[in-house]
Amino acid sequence: MIVWGVVNRWISLTGGDNGISGIPQPALTWMGGMQGTVPFYYIILVSFCAAAFLMFLLIRSPFGKTLVAIRDCESRMRVLGYNVWLHKYLALIIAGAFAGFAGSLYAYYNGFVNPNVADLAHCMKLVLMVSLGGAGTLVGPFLGASVITLLENVICIYTDRWVMVLALIYILTAKYAPRGVLDC
Repeated sequence: MIVWGVVNRWISLTGGDNGISGIPQPALTWMGGMQGTVPFYYIILVSFCAAAFLMFLLIRSPFGKTLVAIRDCESRMRVLGYNVWLHKYLALIIAGAFAGFAGSLYAYYNGFVNPNVADLAHCMKLVLMVSLGGAGTLVGPFLGASVITLLENVICIYTDRWVMVLALIYILTAKYAPRGVLDC
């Protein structure tokens, strides 16, 4: 809510309640300046594949193995001499870089960004996506995001109360699959 308040009130940077509009999609200069929906789809697809591959490499690297060990038993890694704070700090920076990259693609996709993308409902939907698929996995959040997006688009056709259905899904996930559906 603090981020939403800052985004909503910092009018000179974010446009306040009006948001930032008129964000053009990037032109494919290496392909003769092509612009449109289909070329942009391929930009997103290539970006997604590259980001997923980089995450896969990160998880398989010694740094990634150290992060998994810190997640499993932080005190043991501290006793073994690892700088746990530094590893967590670097993980936060790397996660922020991936999130910033995804956010920039989102802005290009919509051509518009408003403060509502930082409100509590959107943030909780992201938490639901991760918890449904399974935190700590590479495929889990992708699966959770796919399921939640599909359900949201199907349920909102039949009712305006689709948020209550998502809340019910979150409760059922927390009760019956607390580590996500991939870890059941």
